[in-house]
Amino acid sequence: MSDLKQPPVNAGGSLFRGSAMAKPSGAAWAFFLAFVLGGPAILLFRPSIPPATVNGVSAASFSHAWEAHCTPHVPAYIKTASERSRNPRDGIGGEEESKPTVLRNATLLNGDGTIQYGVDVAWRHGVFVKAPKTTSDEWIELDVGGRWVTPGLIDQHSHAGVDSWPALWATDDTNEMTESPLMPQLRALDGFNPNDPAIRAINSGGVTTSLILPGSGNLMGGEGFVIKHRKLKSNEVADMRIGAGDEDHQLRWMKMACGENPKRVYGSRDKLPGSRLGSAWGFRRSFAAARDLLHRQKDWCAAAGAARHKYGHAAAHQVISTRYPTDLAFESLAALLKGEVLLNVHCYEADNWGYKKEAYDTSVRAGAILRAAGVDVAYKSDHPVLNSQHLIFEAAKAHHYGLEAEDAIASVTSVPARKLGLGHRVGTIAPGYDADVVVWNAYPLSLGAHPLRVYTDGYETISQPLGKNSSVAAESTPETRSVLKIPDTPTHCSANVSVYSITNIERAHTNETGPYEISSIVVENGVVTCLGSCEPRGDVYDVGGGVVTPGLIAALSSLGMSEIGSESSTRDGSVKDFAALAEAGGTDARWAVRVASDSKQLRAANHAGVLEAVAVPTNRGLVQGSSFGFRTGAEDITTASSEKYRDPDYAALHITIGDEAKDGHTFANSVSGQFAQVRRMLGKSDGPWALVRRGMRLVVHVNEVNDIHRVLDLTQAGIVPALTIAGGAEAHLAAARLHSTNTPVILSPARCTPGTYETRRCILPGQGEKSRIDILREAGVKVALAVELPGDTRDLMWEAGWALADSHSSSLSHAQGNNTTRKPSPPTESDAVGWVTWDVADALKEARRQPLYPQLPDDGRITVGRPASFVVYDGSPVVFGTRILLTADREKVTCKPEQL
Repeated sequence: MSDLKQPPVNAGGSLFRGSAMAKPSGAAWAFFLAFVLGGPAILLFRPSIPPATVNGVSAASFSHAWEAHCTPHVPAYIKTASERSRNPRDGIGGEEESKPTVLRNATLLNGDGTIQYGVDVAWRHGVFVKAPKTTSDEWIELDVGGRWVTPGLIDQHSHAGVDSWPALWATDDTNEMTESPLMPQLRALDGFNPNDPAIRAINSGGVTTSLILPGSGNLMGGEGFVIKHRKLKSNEVADMRIGAGDEDHQLRWMKMACGENPKRVYGSRDKLPGSRLGSAWGFRRSFAAARDLLHRQKDWCAAAGAARHKYGHAAAHQVISTRYPTDLAFESLAALLKGEVLLNVHCYEADNWGYKKEAYDTSVRAGAILRAAGVDVAYKSDHPVLNSQHLIFEAAKAHHYGLEAEDAIASVTSVPARKLGLGHRVGTIAPGYDADVVVWNAYPLSLGAHPLRVYTDGYETISQPLGKNSSVAAESTPETRSVLKIPDTPTHCSANVSVYSITNIERAHTNETGPYEISSIVVENGVVTCLGSCEPRGDVYDVGGGVVTPGLIAALSSLGMSEIGSESSTRDGSVKDFAALAEAGGTDARWAVRVASDSKQLRAANHAGVLEAVAVPTNRGLVQGSSFGFRTGAEDITTASSEKYRDPDYAALHITIGDEAKDGHTFANSVSGQFAQVRRMLGKSDGPWALVRRGMRLVVHVNEVNDIHRVLDLTQAGIVPALTIAGGAEAHLAAARLHSTNTPVILSPARCTPGTYETRRCILPGQGEKSRIDILREAGVKVALAVELPGDTRDLMWEAGWALADSHSSSLSHAQGNNTTRKPSPPTESDAVGWVTWDVADALKEARRQPLYPQLPDDGRITVGRPASFVVYDGSPVVFGTRILLTADREKVTCKPEQL
């Protein structure tokens, strides 16, 4: 105990001041008292108190350090909910106290996945209480008509508020990647923006609690904190913390990352770590320093404890020579080693796969596999990497791929609550828990489910019309699915079949005028020869009432040109001599498309029913070049396209207008410069630019509404006969002019976010506005959907289903608010199919083509005399739970393709 000073030695003295007698010992005093009192006695005594020394610490400093660091504390997270009768956040931040509320007749899907019907959910003072049978005027009472109710969702990994919308340099405070990759001392709290528009948007998706973390650029990024998604009058960050007004503020969370992220960031600067070896050394060095600090702190507490025992608390500070040892750089790590900080390590996640090696070797069934092994599974957004507003979508996809419903609900409620150390107050609807609750318009794990009401801390934070009551019991029960009967022949599946028939079809979406009650399809030598009520020929596949759609078309992504986006050897690169390239019309995707049978990206897309794709060159800048349509299931480049069906070989010429086109190129480093270059190059007499003037489709990737209007000037001036807008985040603001110029729009991504300055007016669902598709359709604009990342291609049909659900929710909301009938009528299942099939083909068709002349191999439709390209589902293709029974790609039939 080096910090404990020895008390001064008294060489002599007496019982009384000034006496020469020896000072009697404690034993002597005991003997004396026993003798005088005539019996045994107990003497309570302490050694003499040493005089204050120059090296001693103050009594206040000693007491503070002792109480704060040396006294065992019961962590707040082990408390039970039954101890809580009031939410300490009730009335905080200048708000009035929440109103006692009861939701009657709810179908409660709780955080543990259990279901209760006809339940009343009530709260007072911001915590759930037993529902009263009758209420007084002080209570707000709402009959939710049997709708699904869940606890508020919890996002265990978010950067909302530190990586704000729209993305600007001034508001990017996610990572401090300057001094060192080891920054455990930083706090996300110090960079949090309480006015980030994402906070309300996330709440509209049913998320009421989020752990806000530093980013993953550093090995150790710093401490995070948990917020509630509730706007407060005070507008103070401290009031948004879940522990505001409560002792729970002592809960702490830290963020670390390993693998590719820090290695890529610092290795590119020739700094450590440039490898996983360097990363491991960085971790070891920092933890060793933190361990040393922790040992010095423990030594201090031991010395302080000995001093208190020997001299009493009031005098112990006089014999301690130093203050409690601290080091701001390592205090957080030392606290982590003491168990006072909970750790999140980013090491790496599934569902957003394929763009780097760590995310490449994954499985859509990861959640189900882990849960079967006894592992608790939680899904998170990494917002804004994925919009946290759609957190429920991640759980729903996991359920589709095998995770049990109760575990899927728990993965975004009770499991992250426990992992955050907050299992006693969020993630469950039960007495004493925070009154965070969501009322849904449909079964929460169904595709496109939206919250109608969200309550956070007992306050109504999102309010949408409840609309007409609907039965919910059926929605929790899987519908009867069709069953495929495979013919008993050697070539029945996953092989070339010269003649085959599909029978027992329930309905078929063959083109925009459907659906049709077509019972069978016959294919001979890869071409559809009968469509309707056909005499079966060849191998017969009885699909038991299945639903048929054309093969889906993936447009505008680098599918076929990029396998692992961050690895240059697996993708087509960007040309450096950009000015000369632009003059020539960019690159030609047909020379770079790869259709090797070992492509995981292509197999995933093909197994999801995406039978055709349009590859767009990956050049960054103004001019990308000519796109190329191909078959995703082709095993050889020579069979990837059907060139006899189209001329020329590419689909369209692609350019980009806006910030992404600048990309550091002085050639067109401003929007005004970009338009000047495009107008000049359109005057060329040869190459793709001349073909555009003669009718080849010009696809302009553009998002900002003012830029869209300037692009449309090219059409109105007669310079570009066939124009398509791609991206189109703000296209709804130019809907009337898009219609008047007969310009289709390919919305990409299908679910936009206001994540950049150019997309800041993008419409998000769930906040009372019409969907973009509603606005564009009402104006008569042709709409198609696309995804951007190759790894997202397998979700293409789900994106159509999501857009359909958004449109229906928007229609209901506005019809009730305005008491008007929408025109045109709300979109149907067939419309949604068209958004990812024939509408895509039409949006890329040349102006000189006749209707149905195949610009793409199959024109996005199923037609007699055309190559077979269709998908058979065991139910509606635009809902979760539906599986593909088979795909037909000319002579190739694939039965029950499994997603990777």
